[in-house]
Amino acid sequence: MPVRIRWIALGAIGIPAIVIIVTVVLMSGNDAPSVITLPPPSTADGEFVPLTPFQARVLGFDVLDEVNLPQDNPFSEAKVALGRLLFFDPRLSANSAVSCASCHQPGQGWTDGLPLSFGYAGSVHWRNTPTIINSAFHPKLDWDGKALRLDIQAQGAMKGAVAMNMDPVMVEERLRQIPEYVKRFDDVFGPGGPWFDDASRAIAIFQSTILSSNVPFDRFMEGDESALSESEKRGFKLFTTTAGCSACHRGRLFTDEDFHGLGVPTPEQFSTNAIRQITFNYQLRSRGVSEEVYRTATDDP
Repeated sequence: MPVRIRWIALGAIGIPAIVIIVTVVLMSGNDAPSVITLPPPSTADGEFVPLTPFQARVLGFDVLDEVNLPQDNPFSEAKVALGRLLFFDPRLSANSAVSCASCHQPGQGWTDGLPLSFGYAGSVHWRNTPTIINSAFHPKLDWDGKALRLDIQAQGAMKGAVAMNMDPVMVEERLRQIPEYVKRFDDVFGPGGPWFDDASRAIAIFQSTILSSNVPFDRFMEGDESALSESEKRGFKLFTTTAGCSACHRGRLFTDEDFHGLGVPTPEQFSTNAIRQITFNYQLRSRGVSEEVYRTATDDP
């Protein structure tokens, strides 16, 4: 079911500047291919020739579609409101001090702005916090892609030992002690709750409304060539030609939805913090890696 935008994120997008010269081959049945070769970043006399919105669409760039939600978790205004309350409520963590918003802060682009996440009390995380803007469009979530739906990702965050460290039964019990929550869950999901799975569904629906909207690049793609500055147009031209960025960063979300470790050094905070190393090794062991890997791993696989 399509979702209307509730949260407006990213008032402006800075267009990165980089990518390979791209040749797009258009095939029509068995006909010989017609080849569209984009011009280099500048003409022979030095005059800059920007990409047009049409050329950008040929390369696969476009504005976002509406969010398609799972059939078993339809959209409603009441569910968004419930999910918003849960997202900002620290009582969903074991020590009642960590909420989803502790790491995904609206004022920090829905991240925490840190090189590595602080993690649950007594531990420290070895990965940083990804933004949740437009996360409803991604088929794989978390840095390892293990969560395939927003509600499953929310459950993992609540239960994760280095995130919120909460037991699902305790989540339900705490929510049942709060009359406002009981009423809202009854209104949205029917009587009998609150249930842990329903809490994660409500959080997912709220999260699906955190979308980029009316950003300059979208307006450019819709035909407003004045939406990007000359500097941004030059950056986009480089991004899609010489610099090679769009080899991976392409499409509506500027991603190929794959995982790459290219030129990313190990953060100093990872290698010098003993608690972070202990937490990392514990997580590896709990996920069933071999003892050899568990004892010798120094880099996040």
